[in-house]
Amino acid sequence: MTDLLKLTQPDPVEWCSNNIQLDYGKFDRERHPLLIEPLRAGAMMRGGTVGILGSVQHIKTLCAQLLQLYRAHTAPTRQAHYDLTKESLKELSDDKFQPLLKNTRAVMDTLPADRKSQTTFYTSMPFGFIRLASAGILAHRNSKTFEFVSADESWAYDASWLKQIRDRTTSYTWSWSMFLPTSGQTAGSELDDLWRESTQRTWHVKCDCCGEEIPYEWNPDGDIGGMKFASGEEARTADGGINYDNIRESVEYECQLCGGRMPWNPADVHRRNLAGRYISMNPDGDAKIDFYHYNAIAHHPWTDLAVMWHQAIAAKSRGSLDELENIVRKRFCQPWDETKYIAVSNEVESAGDYELGDPWPEASHYFCTVDVQKDHYYMVIRAWARNAESRLIFAKKVVSDMHIVEECERWGIAQDGIDPAGKGCQVFVDGNYNTAEVQRICAKNGWMVLRGNNCKPFRHADGTYKMYGDIQYIDTWQGTDIQNGAVKYVGQFQYSVPETRLRLATLRDMEPQIWTHARDIGVNYINQINSWIQVAKEDPRTGRVYYDFKRARGRADHYYDAERMNLVCAAMAGLIGVDAGKVAPDGSET
Repeated sequence: MTDLLKLTQPDPVEWCSNNIQLDYGKFDRERHPLLIEPLRAGAMMRGGTVGILGSVQHIKTLCAQLLQLYRAHTAPTRQAHYDLTKESLKELSDDKFQPLLKNTRAVMDTLPADRKSQTTFYTSMPFGFIRLASAGILAHRNSKTFEFVSADESWAYDASWLKQIRDRTTSYTWSWSMFLPTSGQTAGSELDDLWRESTQRTWHVKCDCCGEEIPYEWNPDGDIGGMKFASGEEARTADGGINYDNIRESVEYECQLCGGRMPWNPADVHRRNLAGRYISMNPDGDAKIDFYHYNAIAHHPWTDLAVMWHQAIAAKSRGSLDELENIVRKRFCQPWDETKYIAVSNEVESAGDYELGDPWPEASHYFCTVDVQKDHYYMVIRAWARNAESRLIFAKKVVSDMHIVEECERWGIAQDGIDPAGKGCQVFVDGNYNTAEVQRICAKNGWMVLRGNNCKPFRHADGTYKMYGDIQYIDTWQGTDIQNGAVKYVGQFQYSVPETRLRLATLRDMEPQIWTHARDIGVNYINQINSWIQVAKEDPRTGRVYYDFKRARGRADHYYDAERMNLVCAAMAGLIGVDAGKVAPDGSET
């Protein structure tokens, strides 16, 4: 079928050169060497899927748009382009697709004169149309029939979404095709399954030293091959910060075959790309699942990548994997598997060289967090320094809320609740058990309530995602205050339980240790803090191994829960999970 299409349809690269106007002028194939092979494969594929796994802000979405316009002109049919949300589709249509379409005279000349034939999300043409659809809308995934579909950044789709979209093409039994431009997938996902079964065509360039074809690999810590740059003490300033100058000056690529070094030079990178090609790394893969892969080393400044890597590692040391996930997934285009970056063990040793109650001059914040049981409480007081280091100061089972009040007073921990005239609140209590009563106790004592949920991080008004949501003001139904007649409210925060488990495991894995407990804490606390561990599991459907958190049999987890909540407090104060440059002097996130 592909050979027949080559005889009856124009070469898509030549077609783009003759018809496509981009911001720099007519389409120039030498400006897009990594795009040529995926473009041809996507144009010729029938009865299968072509994918391109590549870094952000490069050629992936452009390639999808070019294929849509090429098909509209040479073989018009029922076409669709999917993105995650309707909002992102509108932005794509307004900023990219509609300007590109209007500058493509070959396609515009085929459109009906009816003004309704071209809208933000729909373009009609004789014998077909192009529809922009949202993968996040069930009706868009399940209602329309298409012959050609492109689905942008499908790594972000939920499980089974790709299959549902693929099912929209089953009416075209042999002529359907899909094009999947995306960043790095999640390990074990639907997209990862496709990649493993695919041809796995990977971008190769010729080494300047030996002339052999090699794929660009990151591998900064490997013995031979990959990107090399300053690390350890060479990458630090005298005060422990990142030495950006040393990192940028030391960047070079080492050939994994001959060990020859290639310094960063954009002209040399482009020269290698012009002679580069995709080589299948899985020759026994399914030819009907034809995937292409490149990473940011092939086009992005190496000096910037090295700096981004050090910043991501620094963020990991503060308990956040977000920046590391971003660079692994969106720059190196590798499957993201968080278990590679945190410890997987049954027991983590976290004892520090101090005892309960020892003074710690570096402490800038103290937080008391409390796990609630039927007739008693488990309370933890942890001190935090500005560099995300923390120490356990106090941990005890108590039977009265007044015990908590007294211990917090001894350590000078604020208990003024939501009173704007007070000193704030550094006591947070678990509200998932006996919620109404806990809310009343917190309102009485000037504490805050934390409610854990099995959910993803919360989106905030500034567009960031955090482990906790916005404050909620809860009426505790205790009538009004006798002195001022005000209704008694308590402040409450929702937070993500999975995120706190991941952050705690990450912090405990740091070297040198920054999250510790007192060496005289006792076996009960140690057993409980290790009550949830990461374990390997096997997917019964695929046989693949993945990791999850599992509670150890016979162990209580009350101190573990209190320590997780303490991380939420530290995140609110800007001590973990944000870049040091984004922490305001008062400890708030900016």
